[in-house]
Amino acid sequence: MIKVINCILLLFITGTVVLSQSVTTRDNYSGSWESPDSWIPSWNAPEDTLWGTNAIIYGTITANSSLFFTGTECGLYVRDTLIINGNLHIGNNCDLRIYEDGILIVRGDVVNYNNSGILNSGYLIITGNFVNNATTWGGYFTSTDYPTRVFIFGEAEPVQNFFYPVLFCSDSIDWHYSSSGCNYGNFSDLKSDPVYSFFNSLCGKINASYNDPVCERDLLKLTGTLSNTDKADINLRFHWQGPAGFSSDLQNPEIPGVTNDMSGNYLLSLVFEFCSISDTLNVVINPLPRAEAQCNSPVCEGESLTFTSSKVHEYSWTGPAGFSSSEQNPSIRKTDTTNSGKYTLKVLSPKGCMDTTSLIVVIKTFPVVNAGDDRILEFVFETTIAASEQNSEDSQWTLISGSGTFPDPHSASTVVKDLSPGENIFRFTAQNGNCASSDDVTIEVLDLFVPSVITPNHDGKNDYFEIRGCPERSELIIFNRWGMTVYSSDNYGNDWNGIKNSGEELPDDTYYCVLKLSSGITRKGSILVKRK
Repeated sequence: MIKVINCILLLFITGTVVLSQSVTTRDNYSGSWESPDSWIPSWNAPEDTLWGTNAIIYGTITANSSLFFTGTECGLYVRDTLIINGNLHIGNNCDLRIYEDGILIVRGDVVNYNNSGILNSGYLIITGNFVNNATTWGGYFTSTDYPTRVFIFGEAEPVQNFFYPVLFCSDSIDWHYSSSGCNYGNFSDLKSDPVYSFFNSLCGKINASYNDPVCERDLLKLTGTLSNTDKADINLRFHWQGPAGFSSDLQNPEIPGVTNDMSGNYLLSLVFEFCSISDTLNVVINPLPRAEAQCNSPVCEGESLTFTSSKVHEYSWTGPAGFSSSEQNPSIRKTDTTNSGKYTLKVLSPKGCMDTTSLIVVIKTFPVVNAGDDRILEFVFETTIAASEQNSEDSQWTLISGSGTFPDPHSASTVVKDLSPGENIFRFTAQNGNCASSDDVTIEVLDLFVPSVITPNHDGKNDYFEIRGCPERSELIIFNRWGMTVYSSDNYGNDWNGIKNSGEELPDDTYYCVLKLSSGITRKGSILVKRK
């Protein structure tokens, strides 16, 4: 039945359009309705309200406001593509015709008035409502194709008017869309039509980007940008999905402290006003280089300080005393204490990722050591030795030659015992880490001089048995050749001159002596008494 009605209507409304006054767009041209260059001949001041004028569309034209056709013998003839970002008003006695290759998209309402006529042979897509403002059902709304290629997303008053077959909504008609239930489709029906991809492409382009390059622990900034769209003030609904369970409804979300597992594909989806577009972004989280710094610290003043690090791309060393270097393994050839302190290494990967580490360098000084003055002792086998006071980490006395023992070898001032006659050399060493200094002191112990002959003839020469260096409280015993004690003293004072304890002179002869020192040492020998 509907096809019969359509054939009858076409006999009345098809034919050649006679234009008394018209404006025409350029053929195969993309531009806006408002641009004079879109029209041929150039239309200096394009209007959005046309009175008694026909507009013929040959190119791809976008009108960024509502269009009004009014007056008699006016019409809109779409032979290519027209997008209206607003409403379309078809005034009294005006016509809308969409030819077979034509597409008309109205992002708003289509409003018809008395005796206005709509004939669709191409595609008519209305994102808003179809509003009938006619006082009577004059005019017509028909199509040359069934199923019709008319899609109305909003509301349209269903009618059973003979001249409005596109608006028929009844299961009794011989064809209807599955979702709308009418001869026209709705948005869901459009999604199944081949024209949907073109319709969606007009929504614009969504571009997903990020602040490349991004390193581990950096802030990842995702950016969603809508371009190539002529819609303004629209409600945009962004949604991001990505690795490691990431999800966000922000247009430009940020992720602080990213890790390597956040590398991968991020999907940005955007839905607005019957549009659904998306873009995929491959995000690379660059690994950090590993800053590893070592050196041969501690070192002594004057020695070389050498740094080493792992191999990366670029290096930046900084440290005390204005030190800086871009070498992988720099060195300071001759150090002093100003080179002590904190050194920082920054390494950079080829992708610009940086890691930092630091180390503490210690430059140790050589102690200044003075072991004291050399000395000579006369048959004294114990003395105190004292080196200069030290701020060193460690110090110690050691025996180099001779003999001697220390109660406290780590004290700068200490007693040394058990000296031996002759030279006794001791070394005092002070250390700061591996930085050691030392100095030697010599203690010479003179042995006792025990004479073997005395001549007690009162000439003032060699009259007494004089033991040079004899310590106090030394015991001396003199024996004759028969072992009899002829003289003894428990605190000998170098005053024996061949006289018995009884006061008698001893005859010239060889006698034997035993000297017992206060230290416990005993010396034995012989002595010749000779007066003449």
